[in-house]
Amino acid sequence: MKELVDSQTHVSGYMNRQISHPIVGIILFCVTLTSGSADAALKSTTVERFDVAVAKAVSFLQTMPRPTARDSSLVAYALLKAGVDLSDPRIVEGIAYARQRGNAAEYDQYEESYLAAVDAMLLCDVSPENPKKYREELQRIAHRIVRYQRENGTWHDPNVAGGPTDVSLTQYCILGLWAAKRADCSVPAKCFDRTARFLVNHSNPDGGWPYRITGLTGKNRSTHNMTMAGVGTIAICRLLLWSSPGQTEPGLRFGALERVEEPKQSFGYPNYRPQVSRERMSESISRGLNWNRVRYSPVPPAGHVTYFYYTLERAAALTGLEGDWFTNYGDGLLTLQHEDGHFDGFKKQYGSGIATSFAILFYMQSTREILKYDKGLTIGERGLMDYIFPRQSKNRTIGPLDELLDSLIGQDFDVNDNTDEIVKKVQFTSREELIGEADKLRILVKSPDPANRQIAYWALSRTGDFDLVPLMLDGLHDPNLSVSIQALTGLRYIARRPKGFNLTLSPLSQLPHNADEATRLNTAKVWKDKASRVWREWYSGVRPYATRDGLDEIGLPIGGADR
Repeated sequence: MKELVDSQTHVSGYMNRQISHPIVGIILFCVTLTSGSADAALKSTTVERFDVAVAKAVSFLQTMPRPTARDSSLVAYALLKAGVDLSDPRIVEGIAYARQRGNAAEYDQYEESYLAAVDAMLLCDVSPENPKKYREELQRIAHRIVRYQRENGTWHDPNVAGGPTDVSLTQYCILGLWAAKRADCSVPAKCFDRTARFLVNHSNPDGGWPYRITGLTGKNRSTHNMTMAGVGTIAICRLLLWSSPGQTEPGLRFGALERVEEPKQSFGYPNYRPQVSRERMSESISRGLNWNRVRYSPVPPAGHVTYFYYTLERAAALTGLEGDWFTNYGDGLLTLQHEDGHFDGFKKQYGSGIATSFAILFYMQSTREILKYDKGLTIGERGLMDYIFPRQSKNRTIGPLDELLDSLIGQDFDVNDNTDEIVKKVQFTSREELIGEADKLRILVKSPDPANRQIAYWALSRTGDFDLVPLMLDGLHDPNLSVSIQALTGLRYIARRPKGFNLTLSPLSQLPHNADEATRLNTAKVWKDKASRVWREWYSGVRPYATRDGLDEIGLPIGGADR
């Protein structure tokens, strides 16, 4: 894989050319007179052992030999995200190089695309309250990146014969364009649309992505690094092309793969109609996340493993990934840190600055910080925070569980605006209270809104009430596949069968990307029929004796189930 750094010979020549610039020369002279950074507390990762690791890593970056011009913006970006003061020499130097490169007339196409992307991220995020501070340089960077995009939406290494698609390079180019867009630069919508369409249509049959795409999918094996790169890149495109106020991703909380309705307008490009649907993007993202889930390892077998952690952090932030991923992977990453603070995980000939920077960006959850920052991240005149984490559209607080369920049943409550609060309310409700509201949950599963039905099945399973299993079984044949999947995960919870007879939670994942709607519907039906057959047979063998006369009511099929 072509990395963020090039050969030592090339770097030396490039560095010499950079130092010849008078502005950078003055800054480098000042840097040599300064050591360390201004005294200031670093930001917290919220995990004490990770805070210790970040502090050591920051110290290493501040005291290591001066980064090459190629590494300077990445090192500065990592220090910035850790909370190091802007007066730190490494940050000052990184900004200076990024600005100079942004204003340069021309430089190597491959370097320009990789390096310009990191420069853009630094220049945009260096002043969150004013992302337009370096808008002029960012606009030039965006023009260069766009210029090298191919018609199919990807970027490639021109030094490689045949020019296969480079998934890693494509990822960074989209990151650079996203940064420019946050600074309100002009970036054509089709740049994101083309990239999303290509990646959605060219993942491998297993749901992952390879480093190089040279023709038929599946020719090159999927890798951890590139699969998370693919997920994160599509998620950025989905965010800009399809997100709309009030929309969340309930599938990430309730096990769904897709939504029934798509938003009709994006906040990034309100008058642009994407060529690839939000549903297709979401399904591709789910397949990629599942690829990584089934191959989970706290230290994945990746050639450049710290690169993986930063791609994972980005994918997690952009998809709303929940659970213990941060601490599980974070503890794995800790095993790669040395006593002096640097991290292994990148080719040694390139030094430790890159690996250490990637580690810091993971621990600081740097992408999540971008998404949650409430000032300055504007698309036109509207704050990005309002779109991704919408404020309540109704002046109503969530009260007791019975009031919550009443409001959902009455359809006068916007579930999409309050998914987090609903989940928390159910999570922190006692089992006894949930069981006491079972009658209302029974009504809620008949709601015309699939999101409400998902919540109902999720809450029903948390009661642990075995008497509700027949209702959960009915949910396997819900018209909406997302709801059926939630009913299945609920049955797993009640039955204490985490693998659930090995029935997949991604029933459409093996279909070709161009499968027609009839094929998708038939595949979903086959999956629902099998799930129903297996789980109904299970229930017939374990249900309470008093209910056995009701065999016909649960529709037990004749014959054995395919386990």
